[in-house]
Formats: sequence, structure tokens, C-alpha cells
Amino acid sequence: MRTLAYLGIFLALLTSSVAVKAVNYSQYVAQLLRDNDYEGYVHEYQQAVSGSTEARLEFSETLRLLSTNGKALWGKHEHLDYGYWLTKVPEDKLVKWAVEQGFRWISCDTSAGLFGSCNVDHGEYFFKIAAKADDNAGKVGMGIVAWMRGSDNKVLRNEAKEWWEEAYKNGADYSLLERIFGLWWEQAGEMPGAEAEAIKWLQRAQERGSPQAEFMIAYLRATTPALNMSEQGIKDLKRLANAKNAEAAFRLGLIYDNGINTDVDPKESMKWFQKGWDLGHYDSFLNAVIKLMDGSEEEQKKAFKAFEPYKYKDTYPAFYMGVMYRDGIGTKVDLKKALYQFKLAAKLNHPEAEKHAKELEKRMNSK
Repeated sequence: MRTLAYLGIFLALLTSSVAVKAVNYSQYVAQLLRDNDYEGYVHEYQQAVSGSTEARLEFSETLRLLSTNGKALWGKHEHLDYGYWLTKVPEDKLVKWAVEQGFRWISCDTSAGLFGSCNVDHGEYFFKIAAKADDNAGKVGMGIVAWMRGSDNKVLRNEAKEWWEEAYKNGADYSLLERIFGLWWEQAGEMPGAEAEAIKWLQRAQERGSPQAEFMIAYLRATTPALNMSEQGIKDLKRLANAKNAEAAFRLGLIYDNGINTDVDPKESMKWFQKGWDLGHYDSFLNAVIKLMDGSEEEQKKAFKAFEPYKYKDTYPAFYMGVMYRDGIGTKVDLKKALYQFKLAAKLNHPEAEKHAKELEKRMNSK
């Protein structure tokens, strides 16, 4: 009985101690900050405690970053670590936060983060939090970290592949699979088999519903010699273009215009630029109209009529209207209007417009 009485007294004291600590917790942490030369962050901490989940996490990250350059306060006191905040933050919010921070740190965007970005170690820290919660973005991020560290290291490259395969089998969405594709494609021409591996991840993204993957697969096959599938790629692009994919039509126009893995074919090029134009693709429209400028008299008139509604507001139509007024393409020669268009195009940042304007002014003044 005496033992039970003592136990009851002990539990009462323990409960009382916890209550006091809870009441004075903010003051306790504030004093820790002051004792470790972080007086300037006391107010920020107090705001974070009374603020949102995001505010608390932001503050904890601030302490972590400061600790990497000075006193290891964050590492020594778990209540300032994520170890404390994790118990206070719903897992879904924590994982979302961790993924955002992880990608921020590996993005090499110097405007991001307290001390800039592009720090693989910081990225790994956050991705581990997400991966531990079985989050696919965290797993993909862990793979990217290994990939960035790996370079020519086969062990790390294999580690990256293992993370990515795990994320894929776990149901990673297409946006994550497209990230993996991008990393493989950056190695095209440098790493044997990179092109085929990249296509594999695009195909997986297509399986998961990517709206662009099918087009990208066709285009890369059509334009990448290492894949040895140019005929299939062009065939697939034509199928997509005929199914009203304007970007596919535009790319076909470029392929035939430049002879990419096929013969130069002006008629075929114009056919697909026209198709893209009909589907509302602006670059197809520009390329088609510029080609019309070199055509018959009727085609030149069609080009002038097509560009005229855009001559005061769009860079390239403004410039080419200057060319047409100057050279009498599709309209009568009018040097004053041509000069006006060149100057307007220069204001719209056309790279050659100012040069053409000066040359035309010189020509007009010499008469």
C-alpha cells in the first residue's frame, strides 16, 4: 500500500511538472535562443508558435539553416527540430512541405531558400521525410539526389534507378515520371542507352495519363538518330496531326523544312504548317505565311492579308509587313509604311528590325 501511495505521489508530481513545462514552454525556447546568440529570432519563434503549420515549419527550417553555419542549436534541442514539429503537424501537410523544400533545394534556383539553393544534402534531408511516409515524390527526389551525386558513379546511379522503380511500382503519377525522363534525356549523346531509357519513362508517363507524352515520344523518335525509329516517329506525328494535334503538325513542318532525318520537302513542309495554322497554332501560322511571301502573286497577297491584322501588335508580323511594304510583296511599295513597321518591330524586340530601319532610312535620305 505504501508503494502504491508513493507511486501516486510520483505520478502527481510528474503531471504537475509537465503542466508547468507546457505553460512556460515558449519562454523556455525563447531563452534557449537568447543563450545561443539567436536573440534576433525570438520574435519570429513566438510568431511561429501562434501561427499556422506552415509558419512553424518555416521557422524550424530557418533554425536548421542557421545551425549549419554556426552553433548547432537546432541539432541539440529536439523541440526546435522537425522531431518536435512532426508530432504537431498532420502527416499530409508535413509531406507536402518536405517535398516542396526538397525540390527547392535541388532546383539550383538561387532565389529560393534562406541561403540560396542547389544543395543536395539539404534536398536529401527533406526527401527522406517524405520517402519515410511512403510518398512517391519523396522517393523520386531521393533518386534525383543519388543521380546528382552519382555522375560517373555506377553505385549511385543504380541507387537512383532503384528509388525510381520503387516509386513507379508504388503508383507515381505522370508528372514525377516526366521528371525522371528529363534527367535521362539530359544524358542523351553522353551516356549509352540514355535515349531509350528516357523513352521508357515517357511511355510510363503516358500509361499514367500524361497529355503530352504520346506526342513527345513520336517527336523524339522522329528527330533522334540514336533511337533509329525516325520513320515510326514521323508516322506517329502524322497520325497525331491528323487527329488535330497542332504541335505535331508544326513539328512535322519543321522536320520537312529542315530535312531532319528525312529529305527536305518544301511542299510537305508547307502542308503541315498550313495544317497547324488551321488548328490555331501561332508558330505554324508564322512559318506558313513567311513561305507564302516567296510564292506566287496570289500567295503573296494572301500573306499580306494574313499578317495585316497583327502588324501593330505582334513582333514578326510587324517586321514582315515592313519587308512587304518595302519590297512590294502582296501590296504596293510604300517606303514610309515600311519604315514605320520596322521601327515598330524594333520596339517589339525583333532582332533585325532596327538594322533594317536604319538601312531603309539611309536609302530614303539618299534620294
